[in-house]
Amino acid sequence: MRNRIPMFIAAAVAFAASILIPWLVIPTDLWNTAIYASVVLLAVSTSLIFVTPILFGSRGNAGGIAAIGPSFMLIVLMSVWSLAILIASVTVLPVQWVWAGNIVTVAIGVWGLLAINAAVSRANHDAKQNPDSRIEWSSMCLLLQKRSMDDNLRYNLKQLSEKIRFSASSIDNVAKAEETEIETIIYNTLPDEINKPVGTSLADSLIGKVEELLLIRNQKLQIARSKF
Repeated sequence: MRNRIPMFIAAAVAFAASILIPWLVIPTDLWNTAIYASVVLLAVSTSLIFVTPILFGSRGNAGGIAAIGPSFMLIVLMSVWSLAILIASVTVLPVQWVWAGNIVTVAIGVWGLLAINAAVSRANHDAKQNPDSRIEWSSMCLLLQKRSMDDNLRYNLKQLSEKIRFSASSIDNVAKAEETEIETIIYNTLPDEINKPVGTSLADSLIGKVEELLLIRNQKLQIARSKF
């Protein structure tokens, strides 16, 4: 909550400044309901620049974090457009056109935020339906590292865990054969080899096999993403 307080303060300052500056600059005889609405819209838009990233980021998931950039750009564009309408409203635009511009700005902002929120919800739902196997693979490697008594093997398992962590995320129906083989080695074959004597253990070769499969998997995923 402490990290949010400066952002909320900045939002309040932006809102107040967006109200105060037009009030000081625009001559009194030019004010009408359309200009009042434009000023309020500008104030709300500028304050949302600081609030919207908090609302999405506070979800604490990948979808929410990814939405910060698009939502920030949308609100910035709304603010710029609101400022342009306000300037035009005191110079060239008739009242009805000012109202039309304000309505369009609100509609685009609401539609954009709803679309971003829907995309975030879908991404989070898909993530729950298809959990990232890399986390489980990496955790299993660390568990096997603790079981091993051989320093060299412990080091190799630690390195394998790191390589898995930083490998590419999965895509449906891509590199499934490699992923299945990786899971078989990590969960079934490798645990049986961990506590065997160094001379008879196949653990090191199995680790090398997993690293090879990870490389092939990453290449397939990279090719698949390049086609999107």
